[in-house]
Formats: sequence, C-alpha cells, structure tokens
Amino acid sequence: MHYFPPTRLLGSLLEKEIFPKYGGLAGKRILDAASGEGYHSDCFRDAGAEVFPIDLSPSPQRNASKADVTALPFPGRSFDFVFSSQLLEHLPFEDFGKALSEYGRVLRPEGRIILTVPLKGPLGYWASDIGHAGPEKHRNTFETGADFDRLAGAYLEKDESFGYQGFAGTVLMASLMGAHRILSGKSHSSQGEILPPPEIYKRAFESVLPLLEKESASAKNPQAYCYVGKKS
Repeated sequence: MHYFPPTRLLGSLLEKEIFPKYGGLAGKRILDAASGEGYHSDCFRDAGAEVFPIDLSPSPQRNASKADVTALPFPGRSFDFVFSSQLLEHLPFEDFGKALSEYGRVLRPEGRIILTVPLKGPLGYWASDIGHAGPEKHRNTFETGADFDRLAGAYLEKDESFGYQGFAGTVLMASLMGAHRILSGKSHSSQGEILPPPEIYKRAFESVLPLLEKESASAKNPQAYCYVGKKS
C-alpha cells in the first residue's frame, strides 16, 4: 500500500468522525473521483468498501478507469458514497456545477458526497500539490470553507464540514513528502509512481498523527476543507 501523509490524516479523521455516522464503509460502493495515485482508494478497500476509482489521466498501476467527472459513465443511484478530494479547484468554473450534479445523480438516496478542497491559506495550495501541479493550476479560489459552501449549495444539501491540516501539520507533511520524492528521485507525478517509503517514514508519521489530528480539530486557519452532503 502507498503511504501519503495528507491522505493518512484525512483518512483517519473520516474513519473516526464521518463514515460511522453514515453506515460505515464495509460492504458499501464508493466512487473515488479523480483517484490519482490511488492513496484514498487503498484506504477505502482496507475498510471493506467496493471501490470504483476514476481519473481523467488514470495511473496504469492503480487499476483506475478513465472518466470525466462532468459526464460519469455510471447509471443513476450507483454509489453509497462519492468521494472527490482536491479536484474541484482545478476545474473551469463552468464545469463546477456539472461535476456536482453528476455526483448527485450517481448517489443513492441515503448516500453521502464527501469533497475536499485546499483553502487559500499560507501554505494550503502549495502543500496540497507539492510535487504535482502548483497553485497556478487552481482555477477556483476558496478563501474559506464558507466560499465553497456557497457554490456547492446550489447543487447539494450540506450535512457537515470541517477544516483540517493546521499550519504546523502542513509544514511537517510537506517536508516529509518533499524529502521522500527527492530520495525517490521523482519530483513530479509524470515521472512515474513514487516508491513506497521505508517503514521508518511511516512510523515517524504515525507517532505524530494524534498531534496532527488534535491540531486539525482546533486549527483557526486550516489549510484544507472537507464538505459532507447529499443530493438536494
């Protein structure tokens, strides 16, 4: 399995605070929209979900299907959860509503949509894409979670939301990610998959994970935002 600090932090928060409220992941069908290198898909499978990863440029190693989130190749009411992390900020504004409408179309009546976006904090955009596309690739700017809520509210009904990744945690995660990419000899995702990090890397991050979770819960200026909702 791959190991990616922001994914581990978000996955831990979702596992403890969000998925249990909506029936958990075991035996559920989840669409991982814009699955990238498959970090989240791996976590969902470990929790017992049937995962359907899609990406516009799928990694051949990650068994994802090529699909556009503005025209999903699935019938209506196909999924218990739709998960889309760090994607919407990259879409042209005119496609934002199309993607959210498609997420709602393929969601089952009692299902939930979970979305994350970086916020325009001191390090938010930079840290979310270290080693990938930089802030110049973000077509939608979200100063606060409320900015995102206003846009999403035209298509979805919000259940809850939370900010995550405090400033200190973002600096630590970005440093770990950057160091590992340098040591792996890969500075950009187009150069191929990053090799799994050594066990000491995982242990180091796991040892500080409780502190990062605590910081996320109390962060006054979070670097990222998670939105949970359903079809309106």
